[in-house]
Amino acid sequence: MAPANFFLFPRIKTVLKGIRLGSIEAMQDTMTRSLPEVPVEVFQDAYHAWQSRWRKCVDAQGNYFEEY
Repeated sequence: MAPANFFLFPRIKTVLKGIRLGSIEAMQDTMTRSLPEVPVEVFQDAYHAWQSRWRKCVDAQGNYFEEY
């Protein structure tokens, strides 16, 4: 069950590619401006995929999926 940042980081990373930021504040500002560019549907899809994964884990009651 991967956290949502595993879907988000590659998208934001492309914004930062080739940019040299001089400070943490500059990076934070760039990231903050980049987040609204990610469509809401992308966040919704990631949430639904995460929800599906945790449901499988709960349904498996601690068993491996191959055994389930």
